[in-house]
Amino acid sequence: MTVDGASVAHDVHELADVVVIGSGAGGAVVARELAARGRDVVLVEDGSFLTGKDFTGDPRSMIDLLYRNRGLTGALGRPTIPIPLGCCVGGTTTINSGTCYRAPDYVLDEWVGRYGVRGVDEAALRPYFERVEAELGVRPVPDAIYGRNSQLFERGAERLGYAGARIPRNERGCLGTGVCAIGCPQDAKQAMHVSYVPRAVSAGARLYTRCRVGRVLLSAGRAIGVIGRFTDATAHDTNKHEPQTAGQGQTGDCLGDILDNHGHFQQAYGLAPGEWVLIRPDGYIGALVTTADLAALGDYLDDVGARATRA
Repeated sequence: MTVDGASVAHDVHELADVVVIGSGAGGAVVARELAARGRDVVLVEDGSFLTGKDFTGDPRSMIDLLYRNRGLTGALGRPTIPIPLGCCVGGTTTINSGTCYRAPDYVLDEWVGRYGVRGVDEAALRPYFERVEAELGVRPVPDAIYGRNSQLFERGAERLGYAGARIPRNERGCLGTGVCAIGCPQDAKQAMHVSYVPRAVSAGARLYTRCRVGRVLLSAGRAIGVIGRFTDATAHDTNKHEPQTAGQGQTGDCLGDILDNHGHFQQAYGLAPGEWVLIRPDGYIGALVTTADLAALGDYLDDVGARATRA
């Protein structure tokens, strides 16, 4: 079941085993895997559900339609680093180039050696990498769309003795139109909105689009639900609430009232980098958020005695 928040004319109350916030590369996969295992899942997405028929190829209008903060999110510094973030079903997978690399061995080794994470070495993760790659059609760029410039570059690298390989991409039937970053008009790129999200819904997950989660409900330090507001087609709040009861699941640009019983930040997964970093009174860095998010979190910061400083 898919519900467009812009069409909802009343409060909605949902009960579920799990609520997943955000339908990007993390949230969509979690929703699909849990739904496929029989869990009752609600998937909540801030943006709209758009597909190839909606993607015109016009950069200006597509950035306004698909990007969070109209593509102006960035981590401030010298230099400022632009961070393109999707705000639609599929999240940033809808606006990326389809590049799909496995986590490098040196990163996995650091997780194991430095942080003591178990079961994430290359050998352990290989079957999962292979499964995802099969589901998303990941393969090196084929000759048909490789392009003359890329062929010449590849040939030059080989003659100079440089190591290299074609980029692996998650696509089926790519025509090489070159507009990946503003939505694939053929839906050939296997972004979450054409792959894991439909599979999650087919497995029984309920998808609510244009629903902005603003608060996580806690009991004894554990998340038990969320409260959000539906937005209309222009992303304005409609003041319609949607609580969902859940046991886990949190991705995307959501902080809300993530607090433990002592008024401190709890660890929050998937906070999108932006222009501000939140700092707890004891100096703990909690999250990077955008200016717009900071304004919305004003009361929250006051409550926990946090301050904001330029990142």
